[in-house]
Amino acid sequence: SRRGAARLAVPRRIVVAYTEPGSAAAASPAFSRGAEVLRIDGVDVVNANTQAAVDTFLGGLYPEALGEQHSLTLRDRFGVER
Repeated sequence: SRRGAARLAVPRRIVVAYTEPGSAAAASPAFSRGAEVLRIDGVDVVNANTQAAVDTFLGGLYPEALGEQHSLTLRDRFGVER
């Protein structure tokens, strides 16, 4: 499973490399190429070190159901958090 493969090692860096054309992410300036993901559903993805926290943020990165909604905080290339 993808969740079993997640590493607990910190700090970790998750960076936007691509957004699907026409998607909500592509329409948002927060999801520009190079933006760093800081939090997902309130979990600090950079420093979280428990399996429960990793499971939470992986659920936001890889939703199991179509239409799931998750809260993400990103920092763009200019240092602005959104």
